[in-house]
Amino acid sequence: MKDSNESSKRKLGDIDVRQTGLGLIDLPSFDTLVELAREKPEELEQLRQRITRDVISSAPNHMQERLSGLQFQIDMERRRSSSAVSACLKISSMMNEALVDLREALSNPEEFLRNRPQHRADVLDFSSARAKKLLAD
Repeated sequence: MKDSNESSKRKLGDIDVRQTGLGLIDLPSFDTLVELAREKPEELEQLRQRITRDVISSAPNHMQERLSGLQFQIDMERRRSSSAVSACLKISSMMNEALVDLREALSNPEEFLRNRPQHRADVLDFSSARAKKLLAD
């Protein structure tokens, strides 16, 4: 039987990585990542996407949708940003905001829940004849 701290080698594309028994992924060496960034940025991006998918899919089922949504927000910030540094700063700011919220929730949960914004939505009645006609067209 394998010790949970042992690691096994596997491939992500053409790149060797180690995956520990705890499910943590050790990235390729720093030098390998630098080489990919300089020589093959599209391959580095594919590696990032594969590792991200692996991490999300290895999370408990009840967390996967939230993690996918968070990754979507990160990807959109990266696309909207004019530079890698700008994207990094925005994503760092997002992370900091989440940590501030977590600190507040842990230090005073009742007040945190009371002060959370309440989301409201108008519910449309699609059972009306007009709505059915619009949907049929």
